[in-house]
Amino acid sequence: MSLIVPPPPPVPAPMAVAWRVGDDVREERPDEAPRLFTVVKRQKGGFVLRPKGGGEDVERTDDEIRWGRCFGELEHHPAAPAGLTAARRAVLERDSGTEDPEHRQVARVKVEYCFRVESLLDAGVPFDEAYARAAEEVYASEVGRWTKAFEDIRAVREADRLRKRRLPPELLKKKPARLGLGMLERPRPSTVETWFREWSSNGRDERMLLPLFNSRGDHGKKLEHRTYERMRWWIEDVYLKLEQAPLAWVHREMVKEIGNVVSYTTFRAFLKKEYAAYFVEKNRLGGRQAFLRNTVFKRLRHDQVAGKDIEIDHCLLDVLVRDPSRRVVGRPWLTVAMCRSTRMIVGCHLSFEQPSYASLQRCLIHAIWPKDLSGLKLENDWPCEGTPDRATVDQGKEFYSASLKATETALKFQIVPLPGRMPWLKGTVERLFGTIGVQVIAWMPGKTFSNVVKRGDYPSTKKARFTITQIRDFLLKWIVDDYHVSWHEGLGGVPLQEWYRRRPAEVESLSVNKITELTGVFAMKKIGEKGVRANSQYYLHPVLNELKRQYGRDREYEFRHDPFDIGHGLLKHPQGRWIRLESDRPERSVGKSLFQFKVDARLAKALTLKGEHVTQERLTKAAEQAAEEAMDAVNNGSAKTTAASAARYHYDNGQFFTPIGRPRPNPALEGLPAVDDAFPERAAGPVNETADTLGSSDSDTDQVSMAPEPSGPRAARSRSEDAPASPRTSVSKAEKAARSKPKPSREFTAPDADVVRVSFDRVQAEIEERRALMVSRRTAPRRREVDPPVDRPEPEAMRPILPLPPENQARASDQHRSPAKSSNTKRNQP
Repeated sequence: MSLIVPPPPPVPAPMAVAWRVGDDVREERPDEAPRLFTVVKRQKGGFVLRPKGGGEDVERTDDEIRWGRCFGELEHHPAAPAGLTAARRAVLERDSGTEDPEHRQVARVKVEYCFRVESLLDAGVPFDEAYARAAEEVYASEVGRWTKAFEDIRAVREADRLRKRRLPPELLKKKPARLGLGMLERPRPSTVETWFREWSSNGRDERMLLPLFNSRGDHGKKLEHRTYERMRWWIEDVYLKLEQAPLAWVHREMVKEIGNVVSYTTFRAFLKKEYAAYFVEKNRLGGRQAFLRNTVFKRLRHDQVAGKDIEIDHCLLDVLVRDPSRRVVGRPWLTVAMCRSTRMIVGCHLSFEQPSYASLQRCLIHAIWPKDLSGLKLENDWPCEGTPDRATVDQGKEFYSASLKATETALKFQIVPLPGRMPWLKGTVERLFGTIGVQVIAWMPGKTFSNVVKRGDYPSTKKARFTITQIRDFLLKWIVDDYHVSWHEGLGGVPLQEWYRRRPAEVESLSVNKITELTGVFAMKKIGEKGVRANSQYYLHPVLNELKRQYGRDREYEFRHDPFDIGHGLLKHPQGRWIRLESDRPERSVGKSLFQFKVDARLAKALTLKGEHVTQERLTKAAEQAAEEAMDAVNNGSAKTTAASAARYHYDNGQFFTPIGRPRPNPALEGLPAVDDAFPERAAGPVNETADTLGSSDSDTDQVSMAPEPSGPRAARSRSEDAPASPRTSVSKAEKAARSKPKPSREFTAPDADVVRVSFDRVQAEIEERRALMVSRRTAPRRREVDPPVDRPEPEAMRPILPLPPENQARASDQHRSPAKSSNTKRNQP
């Protein structure tokens, strides 16, 4: 018996691709530039494509086209069929999802008639009979479902209309409209024939059956040409101005000129049609408001690792600060660097230095270097340290300086600048400033409030009683023992706990010298005949001769210096090491800040006659005079105004917010390998950190040994005992000499809290006592005054500031820098 093997089933032919001649095709393959083609011919199993830019025709099979479209390598753009109207072409160019829901339902109803006609024609029914049967059968079976679909669409539209008008349904005028737009009636066979021919001859595209209601009516221009010209003139020359004239008033004035030929509705419609909304807002509200209203901002995600994404900003505290001599010197500036992911304050700087790279540098160093809180009697630690990866800043000049750009490259982090006058884009640090104003500054006497209206008759100058050292102590206590350990609503946790949880396993500890080399004021300098010229002086070192002979005199070197001590600088050797250069005029530069040096130079130029050169003697005399005037201004306790400019010269504004020292152990990282101590010499015993440590040298830094002799105007005043007292000061000559006597070295030691720090508990107890007194006064029964009250001096204005211990008084007077004040600076009014 023979077995009959059935023949194999026929291989199905590949499905054809629905492309037509004239369609556009975009092909983009990996590692190739995109190309554009036009379909020129249909052949067996594929198409012939012609490049748009010229070239030989290429062939693509149906399989290649299908797989190319699956992998996103081919994009098909069908060409509009010939003979279509402009309105129908516009419908085919846009997405059908943007059409009105009721219009889309109308197209679906028409498509159901077309599908029924096609099925009847396939069954051999003649055309006329197919159109008539489709009109009868489809309508009879589907009219109920269509009615419900149109009613649902109408209900959604009415609900949206009620929500926008905010009126009850009984007060709305119902617009009479035919439900279903005529599709709930039985169509004629000729109408079904028209739908079927348009649908089948244009690629069975549903968009060909959409109703063209937008093309109804006459949309041409109805007015004269001169009327349109006058409408444009009134809009562009009157309405589109920053004075923001009302549109109704502009229309009334235009009607007085051209007559009542244009209604207000027509005038407003012409404005919306001819002028873009952004253009109108830019001319009426300004470019900034138009940008904010018509721009989409991308929200950036915070780095989840602690300390890698920070925000930096400055804030002028709303409180007046007194000098120990009772003079109100002004409001201090606070610079803060804050971690965005943990809300921890990683670094800050408080001084009278205005926002500049100098205050920014001190804040960066304080953020990078570990904080030494030993001896300060704080309950918690401040573990923030390390270099960030990204710093978000605003449009301040210091954030665009060459020094910060060089620091950004050296420390390998990124500066993210934000658009100007948009503080909400860095709301983390802005919210912190508001919190400080509420929780720290709110209870302090001498607060200036946020503006003069809120301040009212409050005598801020009379009630000011705290010094900048006390303000720094209060802020330090609040940051470490209050803010860092309290629940943060925006964070959803405690900042200190989040820091320990997200802190990286390893943190690179840079030496103080290394931080100075990478964060000092930057400049590219050449080696001249007298040395490296910077800050109107020359910096010298024996190795400069070797560099100049080996690399030539035209080579530029990276030069940096501390903005709070220009007595020395650092020059980067081509081999990578740093060379410490000393000033040729140490008597007027060592220990001086860049601001003090500029004030001395301006005063010396003002004291020099026109046409004469500013000599070194004149500069020395100007420095002494500026220091004397600043000290007189700060010590003048009878003055009624502030002296912020003199305080900027007089105080040591380069002092760090906290002493910087050895890294603290991390409780969350116990058991990990220990990091080498940045101060190996501490093992032998405690070593005092000085503010001039920024100028000290490492083993790879060449240094010229110079004795730290007192120099400049301070030394001149200390050596001259017969100097006459200034008539503007009420301080005795002996007391002034004691205050202006310089220290042999500006040591910034970790002080004992009992001697140097003002007792925070003592001030807090006094505040609680005052609060209890105020509560008792509010709860006590009021008595009617018969006689007018007698004017008495306020006890707060007569109360002295908190006295310091005897040891601290001598130390505080000795810590004051040489006073100085610019002759052309304005006084900062409270």
